[in-house]
Amino acid sequence: MTTQFIVETLYTGDGTTVLFPFTFEYIDEADVRVSLDEVDTTEWSLDNATTVRMNTAPAVGVAIRVYRDTSINATKAVFYPGSAIRAQDLNDNFEQTLFAVQESVDDTAEATAAAEAATAAAVTATDTANDALTTAESAQDDATLALSQSDQALEQSSTALATSETADANATAALNAVGTAVQYTLVPNVGAIPSSPANGDAIEVVDSTGIESFTPLSGLPDGFVGDSGMSVRMQYDSVVPTWVFLLASPQDPDSRYVEVIGDTLTGPLILAGAPAAELEATTKGYVDSSVSTVSSQAAAAQADATQAQADATQALADAAAATATADAALPKAGGTMTGQIAFTPAAIADGVAWDASANSSWTFAGGVIANPTNQAVGQQGIIYVTGAVTGYGDNFTAVASASTTPYVVPYYVAAVGEVKVGAPVEV
Repeated sequence: MTTQFIVETLYTGDGTTVLFPFTFEYIDEADVRVSLDEVDTTEWSLDNATTVRMNTAPAVGVAIRVYRDTSINATKAVFYPGSAIRAQDLNDNFEQTLFAVQESVDDTAEATAAAEAATAAAVTATDTANDALTTAESAQDDATLALSQSDQALEQSSTALATSETADANATAALNAVGTAVQYTLVPNVGAIPSSPANGDAIEVVDSTGIESFTPLSGLPDGFVGDSGMSVRMQYDSVVPTWVFLLASPQDPDSRYVEVIGDTLTGPLILAGAPAAELEATTKGYVDSSVSTVSSQAAAAQADATQAQADATQALADAAAATATADAALPKAGGTMTGQIAFTPAAIADGVAWDASANSSWTFAGGVIANPTNQAVGQQGIIYVTGAVTGYGDNFTAVASASTTPYVVPYYVAAVGEVKVGAPVEV
C-alpha cells in the first residue's frame, strides 16, 4: 500500500472567500502553487506563511488546489573542498530531497488510482456491451422464429380461405339446385288454366283432357293426347309469351310413365299389357335416386361450408397468436436490456475519415486519426491504439496520448464537429 503525504489543500470556490490556509511545509515561497480547475494561476500572494490570498474570489464551484512543488533544479546548499559543513545546509538539502520524494509519491499514487478507475470503468463498459449484444442476438432469434410462425399461420389462413371459398361455391351451387325445384300450383283441368299468368308461374293440370288443343302452349310432345288419368306440368314464359310443357305423369301407378323435355323418351309409353312389377320399381328408383342426389349434394356442400368456416376461424386465431408472439419477442423502447454486447472492432486508417455511425469500437495502428463522418451528438466509443499517434483531426478537443502502446482512448461527440477524447489507459 502506497503512503500519501499532505502536500496539498483543496477548496471549492464560493464567490466570496479569498483567504485559503494550508498546513504543508515548504522551503521557499516559490515552491507554493495555486491552481483553479486544475490550471495554475499567479493571481495570488501569501497573506502569511500558511495562508494564500487570492486577488479575486474564485467563482462558485471552482476547484481550488493549494499545493507544494519543490524545485529540484539545484540543491539548496553546495559544498566545496575545505569549506565548513553546516548542519542547516545538510538539513536544507535533505529536506529538499524529502519534499520532492513526497510529492512524487503522491503524484504516482493519484495517477495509479486514476488509471485503475479508468481501467475498471472500461472493463465494466465492455462487460455491459457484451451482455447487451447477447440479449439483442437472442431477441433477434426470437423475432425471426415468431416471424416464421406468423408466415406459417398466414399460409394456413390462406389455405382455409381457399377451402371456405370452395365450400361457399358448392353451397351456392346446391342452393341453386334446390332453387330450381319449382313449386307447382294444382289446377283441376285445362279450363282452369290461368288466363293472365305472371312470368315463371308453374302449374300442374290434374286432368289434362284436351291439353293438346290448348293455346298458347309450346314443347308438347308430338302425338301427345291429354287424359283424365294424366297430369301435366307447365310453366309460363312471358317473353314469348306462352306456356311451356315440362312433364306429364300418370295418376294410376300401374300405368304411369315419365316424359321429360330433353330426355330420350319423346312420346307416351304404350304397354302391350299390364306393367311388370320391376318396371314400376325401376321408375321409382330413378326418381328417388335423382332426388337423393340433389339432397346429398346440398348436405355435403353445407358440411363443407361449415368445416371451411371452422378452418378459417382457427387459422385467424393462429395468425393472431403468432402476431402476438412476434410482438412480444421484438424489443421495445423503454424496456430493460440485460446481458452483454460484444462489438467487433473496426479499423481506422492513417489519415482517412471514418464513419462514426458504423461502430463504437475501433483499432488504430498509428499515424493521424482523421475526423469522423456521420457524427451525432451523444455518440461514444473507444479506440484501441497500437501504434504512435502523430496527430488528430481538427474536430478533436482535449486530446491526450500515452507514452507507450497499446492503450485505450475513450471518445464522446459533444457536438457535430466537436469530439472530446478522454485520458488514455495503457493495457
